Amino acid sequence: MLLECRDALSFINSAESSFRSAEVGSYTSTNRKGDGGYSMSAEENKALVRRFVEELWHAKNYRIVDELCVPEFVAHDLPAGIAANREGFKKVAAVMHNAFPDIRFTTEDVIAEKDKVVIRWDSTGTHKGEFMGIPATNKRVSRNGVTIYRTVGGKIVEWWNKSDLLAMLMQLGAIPTPSRPRQ
Repeated sequence: MLLECRDALSFINSAESSFRSAEVGSYTSTNRKGDGGYSMSAEENKALVRRFVEELWHAKNYRIVDELCVPEFVAHDLPAGIAANREGFKKVAAVMHNAFPDIRFTTEDVIAEKDKVVIRWDSTGTHKGEFMGIPATNKRVSRNGVTIYRTVGGKIVEWWNKSDLLAMLMQLGAIPTPSRPRQ
């Protein structure tokens, strides 16, 4: 069952106590200003994440990962065998840029609450380099997904991503497209 962006955010917020057991260094959701509010507003967190997406994915500025992510950054949904840290994240971005040099992300929804920002996005790109062992096909592909960022004090601390990789692999011809029954 697919969750709406707001449902995903509610799920994560309701499970916040379980996240505390997997805290990232000293960057916890309880780092707050003395007035009881979070260190950045929802709008500031949205702007941080938009800048991150624009500079990393569109401008191919890998230094932005070190600038906007804490040293203890955790990327929870990287491929197996890739370190779930800033260096692993930059490696995955470079692989995507090599495979799809014209990749573009379109933000469909941005929802922010407290220290989390959720983006529902679509992406397009032309398959010009090897991707997951698939040689370049020159096919134009699209993919959609939902990414969740956790921020503290103007930095990205954690990242979760779920996207429709199956549809993209079908578009590349790596996986057969299911046939539809005749009517």
